[in-house]
Amino acid sequence: MNGHPQFEEDLDLYALGALDREEAQELQSHLETRRACTQKLEEARARVALLALAAPPEGPPHRVKERLLKQVAGRRPGQRPARLALFWQWAAPALAALS
Repeated sequence: MNGHPQFEEDLDLYALGALDREEAQELQSHLETRRACTQKLEEARARVALLALAAPPEGPPHRVKERLLKQVAGRRPGQRPARLALFWQWAAPALAALS
């Protein structure tokens, strides 16, 4: 970032969301007038996005997966969830009365 070294490090911090409000506003004001700096911010955002890909994949906690599989196994094909079925038991007669 030629001529703007005070913002060079801030671009990575901004892309990470690590600047405080005042610093972020100052950088945003600078970016409104500097196309080259805006391009550098896009590069910083790309580097931050790569960080997410560098993390090892994480699966759901075992208990959550177990509970979901039990719910799916206990439901017959085409069966509505209990709350939805209860809603329609109440709503269908009410809607019929309105017509």
